[in-house]
Amino acid sequence: MKFSTESNQHAFIETVGYSLLILIIFLIGQSVFDIADFSNKANFTAISVMSGCAAGTISLLIINRFQRHIIKSQIRLHTNKSWAYLLLLTLSGLFSIAVFYLFQISELENRSTLMEFFSSGQATWLLILSVIMIAPLFEELLFRGFMYQGLKSTTNNTLIAIFIPNSVWCLMHMAQYNSIGLLVIFSVGMFFGYARWKFDNLTVPILMHMTFNATTILFAYTL
Repeated sequence: MKFSTESNQHAFIETVGYSLLILIIFLIGQSVFDIADFSNKANFTAISVMSGCAAGTISLLIINRFQRHIIKSQIRLHTNKSWAYLLLLTLSGLFSIAVFYLFQISELENRSTLMEFFSSGQATWLLILSVIMIAPLFEELLFRGFMYQGLKSTTNNTLIAIFIPNSVWCLMHMAQYNSIGLLVIFSVGMFFGYARWKFDNLTVPILMHMTFNATTILFAYTL
């Protein structure tokens, strides 16, 4: 990988280092409640997700504050493209349905504890909130926000800026999916990354991610 200037190379290393730090803080935040004894495992999972996302988001915003203020400028919508936003949200829902049926037909349905809660009807509103709202918000802020913008500005390569954050995002889900499932999730992430580049804002991939998760949960409950 070539950099136009030495400062860009340093900024690239900085972006990767800070991103890894945020991920470590996220994982530490998730494990805070491991010593607690929860009778409701669904609520325990929800609180773990929420605490990890909270810790990761706070650290991200603090780091972003002292860097380039990249997040605030990217959370915006262009009102004259509302039809395109609606189309992408619809495609996200359809993509989710296709993925769900692929898992069903191929007997590759996610067998993680998280999805078992939904398919068995044990999920609580707290868990649903964490999966539909909180997790997508944190993940998009980090991967399609902080990492994407940092890599794009230092490498001037959109494909790298989409591919590397998406690869790390995919690895985060290793415990939830097998190899084919991860390949599908990687494709979903590239779809989100394309929307991030195409519309030059974070709001669209955030809404797409929320739509994807919500549709998956809906089908897990009803089928």
